Amino acid sequence: MKNKIIKILLLEDDPTASRQVELLLRQHKYETTTANSNKAAILLGTDLLPNLIICNAQLRNGSSHQFLIEMRSNRRLKHIPFIFFNGRPEQKHARFSMNLGADDYLPAPLNTQDLLMSIKARLNRFEEISALSKQMTMETLEIPVDVAEKLSKTEFRIYRMVAGGLTAREIAIELSISMKTVENHRYNIARKLNISGHYALLHYVIKNQGKEK
Repeated sequence: MKNKIIKILLLEDDPTASRQVELLLRQHKYETTTANSNKAAILLGTDLLPNLIICNAQLRNGSSHQFLIEMRSNRRLKHIPFIFFNGRPEQKHARFSMNLGADDYLPAPLNTQDLLMSIKARLNRFEEISALSKQMTMETLEIPVDVAEKLSKTEFRIYRMVAGGLTAREIAIELSISMKTVENHRYNIARKLNISGHYALLHYVIKNQGKEK
């Protein structure tokens, strides 16, 4: 994930603690956004789609466990790695949190080195799983012959990436090209397939995915 912008959402309702953790994360080049309530965190998370969420396990004005439940029930957020910090030291609290879907649980008092190591480990693990999932999806996709014959090598690769669920931004990163170049390729693919509209290619892929070669 070298040179990649990593977005972290922090849920902390103590202003002093919030500033301290936010400063720590930004010192380590993490793009950090802070929310001070469950509702704000859900709204911000849905809008920003962060790479990782960190939450104080002992919020003063809300339930951290309720937030985790809401997050894991949200279609756009449920896959995001989640870390509790400043949790109660008893093992039963850690186990309960992990059973609800937390990826790590760091007891109070907060050890900054432990937090940084946990963040790195969760991000690396998620990156590995995500890459493997995308690779398996693209390898098993069946592309209709009439589609494959119309596209160039690069266009065919981008078509498979769209079919694999990658966004234009993810395709640009994967192929080391600009977003504008990706959009130009998507336009050419749509033109060759005789379809039009901003989401036409995605709809075409969904409609034709699974057809026999």
